[in-house]
Amino acid sequence: MRARSARWLAVTLALLSAVAASAEELPVALQAQLLSKMTTYIGTLVPGDGATIKVLVVSAAPPDAPSRGAQAIAAAIGQVGKLGAYKVETKLVTFANAKKLQASVADEKPQIVYLAPELDEKGAQAVVDSVGTTPVVTISGVSDHVKLGVVLGFSMEEARPRVLVHLKQARKQSIEFRNGLLAHAVIVEK
Repeated sequence: MRARSARWLAVTLALLSAVAASAEELPVALQAQLLSKMTTYIGTLVPGDGATIKVLVVSAAPPDAPSRGAQAIAAAIGQVGKLGAYKVETKLVTFANAKKLQASVADEKPQIVYLAPELDEKGAQAVVDSVGTTPVVTISGVSDHVKLGVVLGFSMEEARPRVLVHLKQARKQSIEFRNGLLAHAVIVEK
């Protein structure tokens, strides 16, 4: 009987720790909704053609088999349908190396590069390096990615959604924030 209780306790603790670990991530649908409301606060999110904001969703998976996280991001943004007053178009892109991503950014001319949660630390850093000083807003739902230089992030703290901003990287990329967004965001790096 004691062994059974110990196993039950171990399973319960494992489940609780798994829930606690994932509790930090904000659900993708909520990320998309927040992003749709925030476009008026980001001065560089004006589409080139005046009608559509282009979002590249970057994952480490091949394009014919994108990761679940990348698919979820693209679907959530597609479901929202608009970012502010603008239509939105998403495209899944594989991160093979920095040079290929730089070429994709140059060819596609997106306003947003959204990192899939499956990208590891090395991949996230390479995406930041690939974007360089272009005024493309990098976004992630993984708070550690923001610490590496992703401009905008989402997280869950104390059961509340939080917007994270890497202000130093935003300045480096000439990304402007308006109307008090920074007053409500957590500044990761000044």
